[in-house]
Amino acid sequence: MERLIDLYLSGAVDKDMLLERKKRLEDTIAKLEVERDGMEMRLQYILPDDQICEVATFGERLSAGLGSADEDFAERRRIVELLDVRANLVVEDGEKVIYPTFILSKEPGSTRLSMADCAAPHR
Repeated sequence: MERLIDLYLSGAVDKDMLLERKKRLEDTIAKLEVERDGMEMRLQYILPDDQICEVATFGERLSAGLGSADEDFAERRRIVELLDVRANLVVEDGEKVIYPTFILSKEPGSTRLSMADCAAPHR
């Protein structure tokens, strides 16, 4: 700060440039704070290893059972509704990406699981 004041007082740097850079830094800090808050929220939903194994086992059982639903649209729809499957569709780096979420249980206290928290997005 002292060096900036000295540069300003000597006329090497004008006030408008300092104000513009200050504004850019404040904007960058605000964006980084939003990003940090988002990362902190995601960290709250990271599952412990035993729950990850539970979800993987459930997924394997579900996958085995879905074979019978391949030919039956009503059955597939019922499964999607039971899991309350939702997805966010986005374009990242020119590529379409799906971030699915689902609920394993309708019991109070159950949380929505996001595949983005457990694995890479589906492309």
